[in-house]
Amino acid sequence: MKRLLKFIAAFMILTIILTVAWDAIFPGRVYLCTDSVPFDYISPGEWIHGSFETVDSISSLRARGMEDPDAIIKGWTLGRLWAIWGGLFAASILLSGVIAYVNWGLSGTGLSSGAQRAEQ
Repeated sequence: MKRLLKFIAAFMILTIILTVAWDAIFPGRVYLCTDSVPFDYISPGEWIHGSFETVDSISSLRARGMEDPDAIIKGWTLGRLWAIWGGLFAASILLSGVIAYVNWGLSGTGLSSGAQRAEQ
C-alpha cells in the first residue's frame, strides 16, 4: 500500500510539472488553438482540431478569433505532438515506478532499516 501511495504521489507531482512545462513550451510556439484552455498536457489531442493551417510563425497569429482556424508551425504535425506527449507520459509512469519501488534507504533516523538492525 505504501508503494502505491508513493507511486500516486510521484505521478501527480510529475503530471503537475509536465503540465506547466507543456504549457510553457508548446501552445503559442508550436501550435495555436483558437479555443484552447490551459493545461493542454492533461487534455491530449485537443491541441489543434477542426480545420487548421500550417504557418511559418505562430507569434503573428495571437490575435485570432474562435472563427479562425487553428494553426501549427511548419515541420510539426499532430503525430509528432502525440509522440512527444506519449514519451513524456511514459517517462512519468516509469519515473513514478522507480520512485515508488526503489528502496532509497531513508528512514526517520536517516539510516536504512538494515543499518539500524546491524547497530542493535
